[in-house]
Amino acid sequence: MMMSLAASATPQQSIARQTNLARAGLASAAEANQRIAASIPRIASKGLKPIHTKATANRKRLHKHAVARAMNKTRAHHSGR
Repeated sequence: MMMSLAASATPQQSIARQTNLARAGLASAAEANQRIAASIPRIASKGLKPIHTKATANRKRLHKHAVARAMNKTRAHHSGR
């Protein structure tokens, strides 16, 4: 495309070729932006997966301890009667 731009015979032809070059560049950039935007959720999900896994394990661990504490309180309350 650059060669045809340099080989333009008239100013009008040069302008038309520059316009086509600019349009092609913008279309290419728009396509690249669409691909990037489409990949963001997948990338974010992969990045957050280890954090989610750790948080889920912590929630389960803490829940188990909370249940055990509640059971101990219930036992202590009933045995104190």
